[in-house]
Amino acid sequence: IRLLLLLSGSGNEAICCELPTVKLKKEGKKKVPDYHALSYVWGGPQPTSQIYISGAPFEIRSNLFEALKQLRSTYFPRCLWDDAICL
Repeated sequence: IRLLLLLSGSGNEAICCELPTVKLKKEGKKKVPDYHALSYVWGGPQPTSQIYISGAPFEIRSNLFEALKQLRSTYFPRCLWDDAICL
């Protein structure tokens, strides 16, 4: 599956992410990363906010943008799964 790696940042800095692909099956000593799932279904239909995935601009709904701002850590990346981005 693809996961959304929300990179560290703060305040009004741009929200930057990576989109790594991981296997859900444990292979050898590799551990499946812990992640939190989000859903974008609620809110208005129009994408109104911009984030960056691997340096490229990506439009998302403003409610998901606000959730990512709240979940973003100043010190470390956070691993998420969101159906609007990861599917």
